[in-house]
Amino acid sequence: KIIWVGTDDGNVQVTADGGKTWTNVVNNVPNLPKNTWAYHVEPSRFDKNTCYVVFEGHSTGDFMPYTYKTTDMGKSWKSIVSKEIPTYVRHIKEDLVNPNLLFLGTEMGLYVTVDGGQNWSQFKNNVPPMAVHYIAVHPETNDLVLATHGRGIIIIDDISPLRQMTKEMITKDVHFFQTKPTVVREDAAFAEGGDAGEYIGENPSRVAKVIYYLKGRHTFGKMGMEIFDKDGKKVADLTPGKSKGINVVDWNYRLKPPKVAKAKTLSFGGF
Repeated sequence: KIIWVGTDDGNVQVTADGGKTWTNVVNNVPNLPKNTWAYHVEPSRFDKNTCYVVFEGHSTGDFMPYTYKTTDMGKSWKSIVSKEIPTYVRHIKEDLVNPNLLFLGTEMGLYVTVDGGQNWSQFKNNVPPMAVHYIAVHPETNDLVLATHGRGIIIIDDISPLRQMTKEMITKDVHFFQTKPTVVREDAAFAEGGDAGEYIGENPSRVAKVIYYLKGRHTFGKMGMEIFDKDGKKVADLTPGKSKGINVVDWNYRLKPPKVAKAKTLSFGGF
């Protein structure tokens, strides 16, 4: 019976009885210019008293980011934007699993926090700094879906490693994330695709992924990655990622080729 409403003339209304009575709580929001559009309201899925609201005033020449959180049904609010957010905000999305993982759609790209809004970082991995108007989290595949103004739909595959980020984890030199099991698929050729003229994006990669965090970029000395089977036998060597932050290394299931006898010729199609 709790319903939140944001209006374009700058009000935030909430009801706890299914709409019989309403309370305007916008006057409890600090440092907010009057009549700033309440552009998006995001009630928390973890606590009925918690809600996020994004205000947006660029049509009146106000390009400041306004994003607030309440934990007491609107009686008090605090700003959760930091100096990393350069421009006005369109949308905020709370993760489905981790309440401290939030996504912010701004006029200049996507921003992510893993500590409930204390610190934000721009997500730059193949996401350009364009306007993000709406964000959704797929409940089954854990993909982050962005509706953008100018670049269409962008899908970030499987954000589950971000759910595992903690302050304690990022102090480690290296940390391997838990990943879901990967199924080896053997699809026939031409099994997928669209008709001529269709707008169609790439499907997510089906290879196995090793995902880990590095506190600092590896710059000196050799760094390798080896894959072992359940019996401890090494089956593959991979080229690891050396970047600071989250690295994703793909393994296409290829094993070391068998040793073959030396010969003068190779027959077509095999040895």
